[in-house]
Amino acid sequence: MRASTIKKSENRRLSRQPASRKNQHLLDVKVRSRTARKQRNRRINKVFLFFFILAIVVVGGYFGSTHLLNRFFFQNPAYALLHLDVELDGTMNREEFLKETGIKEGSNIFSINLANVEARLSKDPRISSVHLERTLPDKISVTIAQRHPIAWISLGDDTATDTAYLVGMDGVLMKPKIIPPEYLALPVIKGIDPDDLHEGEVPSLPVFTAALELIQKNNDSAGAFLKIRTIDTSKGYRLEVLNDQNAQVYFGLKNLDDQLKRLNILLTHCQETNRQIKSVNLMIQKNTPVRFVMTETVQHPKTIPGPATHSTSKSTQIQ
Repeated sequence: MRASTIKKSENRRLSRQPASRKNQHLLDVKVRSRTARKQRNRRINKVFLFFFILAIVVVGGYFGSTHLLNRFFFQNPAYALLHLDVELDGTMNREEFLKETGIKEGSNIFSINLANVEARLSKDPRISSVHLERTLPDKISVTIAQRHPIAWISLGDDTATDTAYLVGMDGVLMKPKIIPPEYLALPVIKGIDPDDLHEGEVPSLPVFTAALELIQKNNDSAGAFLKIRTIDTSKGYRLEVLNDQNAQVYFGLKNLDDQLKRLNILLTHCQETNRQIKSVNLMIQKNTPVRFVMTETVQHPKTIPGPATHSTSKSTQIQ
């Protein structure tokens, strides 16, 4: 009887041991989770404090630097624009320049964005290049180079200057605001579809490129005798040039150097022989067809005066 009692008490102790261990485990888990939560909150507070201090430093630095910049540069009367030197190369006058750029004399030179001014002026097709320079404490220098035209390009068959474009050496089209007298003597390119002409752009047409190249090469030739009045490009495969003596000269779109060389030889021959060309087709390399205008001649016999004889033209070929 006593032995069974002892065995039962031992069983009770053994049954109580797992329950106490389970309670102890739950207590440890609660302590660890509470500790982890505190550590996580502590890290979050540190990160928040770091960014809060960083924001204060950034904002303070921004306002502080802005105040210093305004005080020593942007609002400093020592840097007021007192000297504005402009070289406009005939593109516009001083008042137009100030209106176009928004520059005001007396304003702070650091408040003027030179890059924006250059970009705005460069959009004007009349301007080839522009350079602005800031010189401390109170000076800005402006140098503009004009895009010089070498020809007119008419809208269809209309050759009026108020509707035509001027063409620069680089092929850029521009509308003139002022037409100097020397511009009226420039050759006129005709026959290009008006839909292909846009101010500030270069027409991407082979016939236009050839016409522009012909004018440039003829202008650059020291011994050139060809004085171009108009270039008709309407055929698309050739250039029909009318010179100052109303002679028709036909050019192909390629090998312009060779064609100009042969034409100059022919014109030199005409000067030496006192003859005038009526038309010549330089597209044909060998046996180039040429028509000459015969000048009016008067015969004076010794005894009986004879009537003046008139001859219209004479055709021949040159090799």
